[in-house]
Amino acid sequence: MLLLSKEDLHTTIQTIVSEVLEDRRPDLVRIKEASEILEISIPALYTLAHRDQIPCHKVHKYLYFSRKELNEWILTGGDQIRE
Repeated sequence: MLLLSKEDLHTTIQTIVSEVLEDRRPDLVRIKEASEILEISIPALYTLAHRDQIPCHKVHKYLYFSRKELNEWILTGGDQIRE
C-alpha cells in the first residue's frame, strides 16, 4: 500500500489536472499566442518564420504554430534566438 502525505497528494492531483487540461488545449496557435509562449515580439516571430528558422504552418495568409513543435524548438536551442 502506498501512503502519501496531504501535500504529496495535493501536488500529484495538481500535476494530473494540469496535464489533462494541457491535452484539451488546441495544439495549433496563432502568431499572438506563439509570441507569448516564446516571449518574443510578433515582428520578431514573423522574421523567424519568414527565414524558416522556426517551425510554422501557413494556411492561406495565416501562420499557425504547433505548441508541441514550439516546445521541441525551444528544447533544441531555438530559445537562444532573442530580439
